[in-house]
Amino acid sequence: MERKLPVIETATGAFGFGFQNIFTVLRLAWLPLVLWVLLYSAYFYVLGGGAFDFSVLMGEEPAVGLAAYSALELVTVVIEMFLFAAFTLAVIRMAALGEDAPGGVAYLRVGGNEVRYVLGILLYILLFLIFTALAFAPLVGVVIYSETEAGDAAWTIPAMVAAGAFGFVAFTWFLCRTATFVPVIAAERRLAFFYAFGMTAGNFWRIVGASLMFVVVSVFVALLFAFGVVLLVVAINFTVGMDALQTAVEQIQFASWMVAPLVGAVIICLMMMLVFTGAYLGFGGLIYKHLADDEASDARDA
Repeated sequence: MERKLPVIETATGAFGFGFQNIFTVLRLAWLPLVLWVLLYSAYFYVLGGGAFDFSVLMGEEPAVGLAAYSALELVTVVIEMFLFAAFTLAVIRMAALGEDAPGGVAYLRVGGNEVRYVLGILLYILLFLIFTALAFAPLVGVVIYSETEAGDAAWTIPAMVAAGAFGFVAFTWFLCRTATFVPVIAAERRLAFFYAFGMTAGNFWRIVGASLMFVVVSVFVALLFAFGVVLLVVAINFTVGMDALQTAVEQIQFASWMVAPLVGAVIICLMMMLVFTGAYLGFGGLIYKHLADDEASDARDA
């Protein structure tokens, strides 16, 4: 029987999951995150030919050449996927299946499902690029035609709007219909694109609604954390005054009174990052949980 996704419950439940698992997400993610920092430190060091080079972030040509840069970029991204694969799959399984979090003070592993996850992400990126190119091909065609001598502005502008709207709707449709692709890898330990695609049948608008609700709740959660920053500013005003804060910012000066506010700001930002990470992964896991059928239960138990 076709299942219907509960829109509000999925969106709000994702953030409930995120808040409930702040410290679990931190425990599972800190080691991959540290290794990620080291990975990209090595990445920028190699780009600079033995010296750290961040100019590529500004759009400048890499010093190592385009071919070497492309190879380095691909290797770095794949290693990054492996670093966070176990963490991602574990958190999704917690939301989708109600499993307990893996034990230990750190979590990092590479097994069959982690390899399956990386291969699945690479496959998804390829399909995503192909589908996006096809979806926006009419818009590109209209734009190219409008720049020719035969182009007629009287109809090309409405045609651009229509083609752009078509591309956006098709793009959104693809994202929503594949929402359970990674959760299927996590929960059922199998790479099954068409199975995941079929799982979301009849729930396109519900997934759209849940996603919009997720964004709305995200805004309120972000405002909640922003309120914490406002309280820090108010505390500074009552302790050292705003003039001292403004002077320190303008002259880039550091004073002992800044330690506590800075630590507080770091803690607030860290908590927000952990909540949003848990909520985002939990959102996909909950979509799977509500749409999985008895066949999926058999596959999980196998």
